[in-house]
Amino acid sequence: FPKDVKIYIDGGWNEGEDESKMIRWMRQVYRTLAAKGLKDLENIFYHEDLEGIHNEKDWTKRSPMALLYLYGKFSSQIVNFTAKPIIKKREIASQIYYVPFLELANDMQFTPILCHYKTNNHNMVQIGEDGELIVLSRTSSCSIEIEYQAQKHTIPLPDMK
Repeated sequence: FPKDVKIYIDGGWNEGEDESKMIRWMRQVYRTLAAKGLKDLENIFYHEDLEGIHNEKDWTKRSPMALLYLYGKFSSQIVNFTAKPIIKKREIASQIYYVPFLELANDMQFTPILCHYKTNNHNMVQIGEDGELIVLSRTSSCSIEIEYQAQKHTIPLPDMK
């Protein structure tokens, strides 16, 4: 890739019958590009829309981010680092994911994928590299920490009794 290449990737968690399938493919493409040396915000802008579906309305909602990143005066200044839970209903059990977000200037939201997750109570929950929460025990509350490039965000989880 040329050093100044810019690639914008986005999609929604509700993109079809298996909502998480689109996200899994997007993350695979992102990881492949990152492994080839492309850098977050410099070469790649990646965004997951938690409520996004496959339609023109949602593309219109996200298009300002694409246009600003690819053609505008883009600022990678981080305003806030947060994470939002998303619950995906399945036939057997629900899956809970914590999706991290960097809130940037100009109302842009970047979804960092190469994060490190950890919990303060390994006996109660585990968290996968993709942010999937696995509840082992429903005894008390605990927290998870998400780290991305020296930015840390701690999320207290509710009591799971």
